[in-house]
Amino acid sequence: MKILRTASFVLLLCGISGIAKADPVDFRMNVLDPAFSTYNVTSEPFPVTFSPCVAGQLPPGAILQPGEGCFSGRNLTGVNWTSLTLIFGNSGSAFGQVPNCTPDTANNPSSTQLFGASSCSLTNNFFVLNFSNGLLKDHERFVIVETGADPDTFPAGTLSYNTVPEPGSMLLLSTGSLLAGFHFAKQRGFRLRSATATNGGE
Repeated sequence: MKILRTASFVLLLCGISGIAKADPVDFRMNVLDPAFSTYNVTSEPFPVTFSPCVAGQLPPGAILQPGEGCFSGRNLTGVNWTSLTLIFGNSGSAFGQVPNCTPDTANNPSSTQLFGASSCSLTNNFFVLNFSNGLLKDHERFVIVETGADPDTFPAGTLSYNTVPEPGSMLLLSTGSLLAGFHFAKQRGFRLRSATATNGGE
C-alpha cells in the first residue's frame, strides 16, 4: 500500500510538471535606443528579421536576457517618426503566443524606451504591434528587442512608420491668402485716410 501511495505521488508530480510546460512563454517586444545599428531603413514597408542579441547591442542600462532577439536599425528616411508599426505572421516560434509590448522596465529602464505608448494584438492571424507617443528622428538609431520566443525561428515581419504631420497645402494657402488680405486692407485703409486728409485740407 505504501508503494502504491509513493507511485501515485510521483505520477502526480510528473503530471504537474507536464502541465506547466504545455504553454510556452509568450513573447514581449520593445523599441529601444541602441548602441549601434545594422540596417539602414530608407523606405517602408521595411523587412524585419531577428537574430540573437549580442553584447553591446542594447543601450546602456539595459540588461541582455538569454535568448533575446534583436533588430538594430537606423532611420535614414529623411523624416522624423512619431510612431512605429510592426507586423509579423502567426508562425514559427511565435505561433499561438499572446503578444506583449508593455515596457520591460525591469531589464530595459524607461530611459532606454523610444516610445511611451504601445498596443499589441493578434488580428487575422497576424501580430500587429504599434508603438507611439515618441519621436525617432531622422538619422537616429533604434533596436527592436524580442523576448520569450526563439529569435532564430521568429517569423520575418515588416516595419512601417508615421511621420511628423506637415500642415496641409489648403491650410497654407488659406493662411497665405488671409495674411495677404490683411496686408492689402491695411494699405487701402492708409490710402483712404491719406485721401480724406488731403480733401479735408482743401
